[in-house]
Amino acid sequence: MISSVCGLMNIQAQGVLERAQLSNRVLHADDKGVDVHTYFRIWDVMASEYSKPDFPVRLGEVYARAPLNPAIFAFSCSQNLTAAFHRLAVFKPLMGPFGLKVMKGKKGLTVEFVTANPTVLTPPSFALMELIYFVSIARLHTGLYIKPKAASAPSRCALIEEKLECRIDVSRRVTLSFSLEDADRVLISSNESFWREIEPSLKRQLSKEEESDCIVDKVKLTLQDALPSGDASAEGIARRLNVSKRTLQRRLSQESTTYKSVLEETRILLAKHYLDNTTLSTNEIAYLMGFTEQSSFFRACQRWFQMTPSAYRKRRRSI
Repeated sequence: MISSVCGLMNIQAQGVLERAQLSNRVLHADDKGVDVHTYFRIWDVMASEYSKPDFPVRLGEVYARAPLNPAIFAFSCSQNLTAAFHRLAVFKPLMGPFGLKVMKGKKGLTVEFVTANPTVLTPPSFALMELIYFVSIARLHTGLYIKPKAASAPSRCALIEEKLECRIDVSRRVTLSFSLEDADRVLISSNESFWREIEPSLKRQLSKEEESDCIVDKVKLTLQDALPSGDASAEGIARRLNVSKRTLQRRLSQESTTYKSVLEETRILLAKHYLDNTTLSTNEIAYLMGFTEQSSFFRACQRWFQMTPSAYRKRRRSI
């Protein structure tokens, strides 16, 4: 990501690495092994380095017309817009640590950008870029000036709304909705025979990518499911990931961390998420985070935030 974006936007890649406190190897990693926190940290630095308000617009439009990557190959070969977004959802992980949800109902088609870690908030400029990107590929591959019915992102932007010709509702969710008529639009790039030729190769790439995915993100996601059951052990998480405890520890070590550190970081993220965004009681939050006693959660909050859960929640809501 760094090399391509910096090249497109005339940004010095080395300066981005230094500000993001990353080594040069990230330039050649093609986003592999980069967790979503790091990915968005890089993005924020690049947006800051570019320092112009049209950053998400320019990048979204340029990416839509860039040489086809595997995910867009899948999109472009589809018969109609609905099928195209469904295929993009399957192969979106090849583009980075995130995905796509696609929902079609009586009112139309909605696509939602999601991250590999649901507790991580998408930077507003990245969310806006995704909206431009989705609309641009829809217009490019249908040959029609499609206008979305609705859109949502963490912030509004007049320039983006002008490009979309649609108001953006402020929301934590990043969504774009199309009419039923547009959802069934035929793609001018549709090529099912070519798709049958390349599909096996793309599936192999996806399988390989899933095997080499950042183990830290996998552990964090697995912990979110496992913690309410009270199983926060390395053995239990390794079992859920279908690897041995030793393999899990080795792969975490390769990413310069430990199981204990990932568990602690996950609990901090979850604590912030529940205290900031829900009305759950501290007892309920403690349970969801795998603490057998509420007092353990209180002590953890004192260690993380230097205050009690209720004090943290009160301070955050007063901001």
